[in-house]
Amino acid sequence: MSVLYSCAKKIGTVAIVYLIGYFELSAAWLICPVILSVIREEWKKDKELRRNIAKAAAMCNEKEVILARVDDLPSWVRMLIYVAFI
Repeated sequence: MSVLYSCAKKIGTVAIVYLIGYFELSAAWLICPVILSVIREEWKKDKELRRNIAKAAAMCNEKEVILARVDDLPSWVRMLIYVAFI
């Protein structure tokens, strides 16, 4: 079933590209949906990451959560956390 779906999806994509070329439409009609889908996926990843961090903070000691994510912070913030926790 997944092979059939994948094949139909590829044929549909090729048909859309062909029709856009046949009707001499702008390439922006191809690029804009791609850009929007990439942005949407990045937002989903960011949202999921924030949700996981909030879950971890709720289930565990907040100090441990902050120290586990210290590598993602700028160096000046890492220094402040290092000084504050020591």
